[in-house]
Amino acid sequence: MEHAALGVVLTRDGAQVLCVQRPDVGYWVLPGGGIDTGEEPSDAAMREVKEETGLDVRVVRLMAHYSPVNRLARETYLFACEPIGGQLRVSTESKKVDFFPLDKLPEPFFFLHKEWLREVMSAEDRVVKRPLSEVSYWRLCWFMLRHPLVFIRFLWSR
Repeated sequence: MEHAALGVVLTRDGAQVLCVQRPDVGYWVLPGGGIDTGEEPSDAAMREVKEETGLDVRVVRLMAHYSPVNRLARETYLFACEPIGGQLRVSTESKKVDFFPLDKLPEPFFFLHKEWLREVMSAEDRVVKRPLSEVSYWRLCWFMLRHPLVFIRFLWSR
C-alpha cells in the first residue's frame, strides 16, 4: 500500500488554508496524494500541491506523521507549506481550489482531513506522531451506510 503526503498551505497571516474540491466525490480536502516509489514525502507533498492547485510551494516543516493500524490506512505525512509561485487553477485532480478561513472550512469537508488540520494547528511547532486509528472497518461501514452515493462514486472513479 502506498504512503501519502499532504500539504497544509496557509496564507502569510496563517488565517486561511488551501483546500481542494475532489472531482470524483465532491468533498473538500487538503491537497495531497500518494508518494511515488523512491520519492521523499516532502517532495511528494510539493508535487501534489502543484498538480492539484497550480501553486508552487516550499515545505516549511513536518507537522504530522500518522502510522496505519490496519490495511485500510496508509502511512501519512502532513507538511506545513508556503506558496512561492504559480497561480491557483483547477486540474484533472481538482474541481475547485481556494483558500478558506480555518474556522470556516467549505462543506462537505472530509472528516479525517478536518480532524488532522485541527490537530496540527493546535500542536503549534510540535510534530504530531500517532497511529491512524480513525480509519477503521467500522468507520468505513458507517460512511457507506450514511453516504452510499458518495461511496459508489468513489469506487466508480477508481
